[in-house]
Amino acid sequence: MRFSRKRALGRAKRRGSTLVEALVAIAVLGMGTAGIAGLITTISGANRRLAFQRRANEVFSQFAAQVADAKCDCIGPACPGVDFDRDPALDPAFASAFVDPGNPCALPAGSTITMCGDQADWIPPVLGGPPMQLSYTVVEDLALVGAPPSLDILVRIREIRQLAAENAVADALWVREYPLKKVCTLRMEVNGRGEFP
Repeated sequence: MRFSRKRALGRAKRRGSTLVEALVAIAVLGMGTAGIAGLITTISGANRRLAFQRRANEVFSQFAAQVADAKCDCIGPACPGVDFDRDPALDPAFASAFVDPGNPCALPAGSTITMCGDQADWIPPVLGGPPMQLSYTVVEDLALVGAPPSLDILVRIREIRQLAAENAVADALWVREYPLKKVCTLRMEVNGRGEFP
């Protein structure tokens, strides 16, 4: 009988150890699952930021192409002069940005620049990715005397968020600013191809 009692006590001990081991294993598994869930959340946020960065770069390159195609001629020996912002050889979008700097997206007819404001209003429409908003400010660079005028353009691209409070934030992960410079062409006469004096 002694022999069977020892066996019974040994089995009871093993059953207790197995229960403790199972509880420890469940705790370790729970911590591992929580860690993996946190990692998935972090990766998801990084993917969202990366998608925004990629999309903002695409939108900026399209806008920069429109700025490159926009007229910015300065005609005559008095160029740039005091009325450069009203020069008929200047793209209307640049002229309206000088006249109404608080509302650069009031794009006049005849402008080469059509991307401003909410993505739904852009011509041609840009599809795919998160909804975006583009705005810009134009400042004439007066640093070089006698050189053709140049424009410093600060382009701001932001992802349109679902919460209005997030859309009001000026500096966040979903807002990018790009500096852009447009050097105008100096023309000595209306039909000239562009030359320096």
